[in-house]
Amino acid sequence: MAKGGVLVGAPMIGCVLIAYDVISASTSVCESVELIKNSEAIPSGVVIALDRMERGIREFFAV
Repeated sequence: MAKGGVLVGAPMIGCVLIAYDVISASTSVCESVELIKNSEAIPSGVVIALDRMERGIREFFAV
């Protein structure tokens, strides 16, 4: 788990699946991918339970 840009818990190794309960913007996904890569693991996918469908720049959705 990432809290404030710091990994908490067991070290990540191998392939890592990112799971979010709710997503508003893709910023948190991008930050998580960077944290995973920096720990020398491989981000393999993202699962999102609820997409708020908020729009970003140029009418793109976060997902």
